[in-house]
Amino acid sequence: MANLTKILLGLNIAAGAAGLFFGLSIIPGKVGTLSEQVKSEKDKATTAVGKATKLESEKAQLVTDLSTKNTEAQDYKNKWQALSGSSDQQTRDMAKLQTENQALLGEKSSWNTERGNMQAKVDEGTVAMANLSTAQQEIATLQAKLKKLTDPPKKQNPKTKTNKGGFVGKITNIEPRFGYVTINVGSSQGYKVKDRFKVYHNNTLVGGVEIYQLGPSGLDAITRPYQAIDIPSNGKLQRNDDLVEVK
Repeated sequence: MANLTKILLGLNIAAGAAGLFFGLSIIPGKVGTLSEQVKSEKDKATTAVGKATKLESEKAQLVTDLSTKNTEAQDYKNKWQALSGSSDQQTRDMAKLQTENQALLGEKSSWNTERGNMQAKVDEGTVAMANLSTAQQEIATLQAKLKKLTDPPKKQNPKTKTNKGGFVGKITNIEPRFGYVTINVGSSQGYKVKDRFKVYHNNTLVGGVEIYQLGPSGLDAITRPYQAIDIPSNGKLQRNDDLVEVK
């Protein structure tokens, strides 16, 4: 810009000098032509200065725009780095949650297995109790058969009623777990399976029993309670209650 200004100033001085010189020594007609040429060059110089000024202004604007873009680029870079760091943290958190979830699933599976094992033990206990009851009944039956083989009962007279008031026997044992009642009468008096007896407690009718298995001694029949219209449904059987045969 400074160089162009100097050029323009030199042209003006040259034009002035030329005009003075030619005004003194050159033909007046040519002075006009030279004046027009000087004017034309002056216009060109002015135009050139204007273009140079515009270019300087545009250059300054480009520098400003470049600075703004650099600032924006740095801002975007900072934001990207921040987002990248946040994304990495989220990835780590997600991996941690997945690990904890897998651990919980493993514990749940272990609990389910343990619960299944406990239920299996409970089922085994229930089966064992049922088997025990069956085994006890089978043992009683086998004992009766063995008794008959090793010591056959003597031939007995037909059953006879004993005891005052028509009582024929008493309850000797009650087994509430298995629901049976042992009485002190049996095959030795001629009683058989399905014979029934009314049970009295202090001369009050409290229930009834029916023989379902004869004992080995002939005096220890196993009975179970039975229900009938004339038998109380809420009576309580006890040891030493009296028995009366139902005919």
